[in-house]
Amino acid sequence: MSLLITASVIGIRHQGGLQTWELLLSDQLMRSRPQENQDSRVLIVTVTEDDLYLPEHKQKSGSLSNLALARLLDKLAKLQARTVGLDIYRSEPVQPNQVSLTTRWKTDDNFFAICKVSDCTQNYPGVSPPEGVPPERQGFSDIVPDSDNVLRRHLLAMKPADPTSPCTAPYAFNAQLAFHSPITVQST
Repeated sequence: MSLLITASVIGIRHQGGLQTWELLLSDQLMRSRPQENQDSRVLIVTVTEDDLYLPEHKQKSGSLSNLALARLLDKLAKLQARTVGLDIYRSEPVQPNQVSLTTRWKTDDNFFAICKVSDCTQNYPGVSPPEGVPPERQGFSDIVPDSDNVLRRHLLAMKPADPTSPCTAPYAFNAQLAFHSPITVQST
């Protein structure tokens, strides 16, 4: 009898019949975990709506201007950041008088930028990384929603199906940052 029950449960689970309950239970367990403190070795610079009203944004809408970004990167360089990740899509081209920004993107081995892979099935063209960032310092930001449209997973690596995609990064943005600056744990 117990063999029949076990086989039935395994069969139902294999067909996905228990997936909804399993996902709900997993969500509940994740919510019940204690809040973790932010690692003091990580600095997150947040761009707010107020930052978009700075004087250098007079005729700009959307993302940070190249001037504001260059100033921010200068400040971070003084702090000797091990890794800098720009999690902002850059649609504004670099102007000829702002060549230092492109030069920095090409030469700073600790600078990583984000892009988005094109999706032929959704008729989505993708998003290019900032001009001048080498492919080995680019990371994609694609996600996989579960069957209930909740985001629980993030891809770490993939090979884009479309070789003409503006983003051909093999690794996710967050994976690239983690690979570049691994945090070592010292045991006592």
